Amino acid sequence: MSAGVTDIDTSRWPRRELVELCGAFEHLRSTLDGLGAEHYPPDVGHLLADAEGRIVYCSSHLEKMLQVDGRSLLGGAFRELAIRFDAQAGFPDDTAEVPVTVGFRLPDGGERCFRHRSVPLAGRDGRPAGTLHMFQDVTTAIGHARELAGKIRELDQARASLSRAQHLKALGQLAAEVAHEFGNLLQAIGLQSAALGRQTQLPESVVRAVWSIKQAVDLGHALTRRLLTFARNDAPDEMGSIDLARLLRDAVHLVEPRVTGGECPIRIELSLLPLPQVRGHANKLTEAFLNLLLNAMEAMPEGGTLHISAVERGGEIRIAVRDTGKGMGREEQTRAFEPFFTTKADGTGLGLSTVSEVVRAHGGSVLLDSAPGKGTTVFVSLPVAAPVGEKQPPVPVGRPARG
Repeated sequence: MSAGVTDIDTSRWPRRELVELCGAFEHLRSTLDGLGAEHYPPDVGHLLADAEGRIVYCSSHLEKMLQVDGRSLLGGAFRELAIRFDAQAGFPDDTAEVPVTVGFRLPDGGERCFRHRSVPLAGRDGRPAGTLHMFQDVTTAIGHARELAGKIRELDQARASLSRAQHLKALGQLAAEVAHEFGNLLQAIGLQSAALGRQTQLPESVVRAVWSIKQAVDLGHALTRRLLTFARNDAPDEMGSIDLARLLRDAVHLVEPRVTGGECPIRIELSLLPLPQVRGHANKLTEAFLNLLLNAMEAMPEGGTLHISAVERGGEIRIAVRDTGKGMGREEQTRAFEPFFTTKADGTGLGLSTVSEVVRAHGGSVLLDSAPGKGTTVFVSLPVAAPVGEKQPPVPVGRPARG
């Protein structure tokens, strides 16, 4: 018997064919050793069990791979050895020929992965003679596969980042052109509204309309500055203290013409308690809340109720914008804040994305609750500008003065 081959106990073998098979394994091993192929095949080990499932042969390669003494396995039930394997897809029985991947914890604490396959054996008389189990060490291959999968994920992320960077570069160039032309139009509108506001004895409704135009023009100028800042990658404007209650009221005033001039009635309910100030960019926050209000109104093409409320709790101002529109399904909610995602034929997909970006830039958070046919509620939380309990300036209430 050659060195490294486990002794074979033939006293309990019920079939001569198994004796011949084990002799063939020994002859092959001895021949390979004589030819200097001591490590061939380096990653495959064999184990032979008789018809009753008792182990009668264990190759030297399998001993080395499992770090076990093959002699201790002889005569034992194969199912007892199988318990020591961690099969990902269930360890096959002696009649299964479908290969499975199994794990094995080594005595030294390490782990190895094997591709196991069992082949049923039959004697010349057709009766079951036993089972040949083959174990192929795939630890290295699995490790390389996992490493390759990680590299592929990194490559996909890098490709997505590059695509987004190219897209943003193109948008920046377009934004600069649009901002320039848009700014000229806003300047003309602003001059005309200022001239109209200087007239005396204007009706109250006209005064309010002129004030809304001025607010919209100022916001438009701020947006064009943001577009130019985005295109040139300039530093953002400094943050300041903001009266959020007044900002919300002003945003409602800006969308009032769409409510009163629309074909479908939309009722706006505003519920604002006295609120502390927040710190941030007034124009950006106005843009964010305008997007929320306009989205809510577009979700109610047949009319409905738009409710805006805000309270202070635990150092945060919590704003809720509720509509009674068509609502959103689970998939729409999942992707609602993704840039360029929209379910509208003429939509840009930037409304809620802008809201999320602005709110997070102010240290806040945005949540969405919706169901088909039951409307949508967007919750916005913003941190207050001062510790809870510190005296805050009163919230100004009222409409703009003439002029």
